[in-house]
Amino acid sequence: ASTIFGIFFYLTDNLPMVILATVSVGSLIPFFVHNVFGKKSKMFIGDGGALVMGLIMSAFVISALSTDHTALESLGSAFNPIPFTLAVMVIPVADTLRVMSSRIVRGTSPFHPDKTHLHHLFIGNGFSHAGTTTMILLLNAIVIAVQFIAWRMGVSAEVQLYVVIGMGVIMSWGLYHGVSMMHNDSPGKRFIRVIGRATHIERKGIFLVLQRFVDKI
Repeated sequence: ASTIFGIFFYLTDNLPMVILATVSVGSLIPFFVHNVFGKKSKMFIGDGGALVMGLIMSAFVISALSTDHTALESLGSAFNPIPFTLAVMVIPVADTLRVMSSRIVRGTSPFHPDKTHLHHLFIGNGFSHAGTTTMILLLNAIVIAVQFIAWRMGVSAEVQLYVVIGMGVIMSWGLYHGVSMMHNDSPGKRFIRVIGRATHIERKGIFLVLQRFVDKI
């Protein structure tokens, strides 16, 4: 998300937000490398770190929505930042809304921790941490790509927004409950687990070399 927002701010000549996006990406790279490829050198971002990143994401959204429309002329007259910002954030936002609403329905606190997030679904079906991250990024990339295509086709901002919201519901509610309702021996569940097993690449080949290097630093 920081990378995509950084590109957007670069195209709209918002230098302070470009710098903030660049710093955000740079600060997250060590966490990604150590947690995905490291075996002994895991890094824990903690609640404080997560809150800071949430605050930065909020700043990105507010800045993108308040961008002067004249700065968006290079992106096309039909471009609207509202469906764009939602497309960038739709998977984590939709997943959070789904999890919190399901907790409320069960009569528990919306802030009570459990294992019903999308990443728990992937890990529970045999995906590695790298594979889980890739799948969530892929889901978000699909939504962004669809919004981009809709914009390039001249679809109105309202329709783009409805499309993004609809895809967020499908990618979060639909995917989670659809996979959860599958029987363990169903062809769909077996296919998902085959893909999950194929994502365990962190301890093989060049990734094993990277793991040994990361664990030393």
